[in-house]
Amino acid sequence: MIRFRGAWLGVLTVALSTMVLAAGALATTTVTIGQTFANANSICTGDFSLVQTAVSTGASYTVPSGNWNITSWDTYASGGSMGLMVVRPTATPGSYTVVGESQVQTLAAASALQTFNLNTVTDPPIAVQGGDLLGFWATGETQGCALVSGPGDTYVFGGPGPEPSVGTVISTSSQDARLLDISATLTPALPTMEDACKDGGWQSFGVFKNQGDCVSFVATDAKNPPGGPA
Repeated sequence: MIRFRGAWLGVLTVALSTMVLAAGALATTTVTIGQTFANANSICTGDFSLVQTAVSTGASYTVPSGNWNITSWDTYASGGSMGLMVVRPTATPGSYTVVGESQVQTLAAASALQTFNLNTVTDPPIAVQGGDLLGFWATGETQGCALVSGPGDTYVFGGPGPEPSVGTVISTSSQDARLLDISATLTPALPTMEDACKDGGWQSFGVFKNQGDCVSFVATDAKNPPGGPA
């Protein structure tokens, strides 16, 4: 069974959104969702999927509107193994479809901020969309997998069992008073064909001011950068 242990400690939140605007280059918005905690004080024992569904304070674990790629993820958790997992709510309450996951990583023995980049053939960026939820699958005795917090910090868990594959629908139970120790960096998934800009498609990317701005970006092979949302 899943087991959390811990008591309240100070919180260090690292969850900020940043703008990367390079002169003469493509303007993109990089967003970080989720939160990491140097003093996370819960221990996860067992093989479980955990997803943060709501927070009372701090950064959200929900992907903002638009189409994005997760390019890296971070945690202070140590011991055991962990892999990022992204789910999408279904029409059935408490039921979620797994839409993406990273390779499972062996965590450092001692607590330290660990960053895992998603930039290889075997561990590529994960395509996500607005409303998807950030979580992880952990195995073994994982130290610092979450921070004891307060009501309103709601997470769901599924298991025990092996990591669910992409496309699997998982049923979960809901708990609160924990914030999962994980964050992820998102970059916009930008179009490569003009048709993706039409019929309102330009709005799904979150960086164009109108359809013409999107079409111009594609037609110039990204030499004409997005002008920003309207």
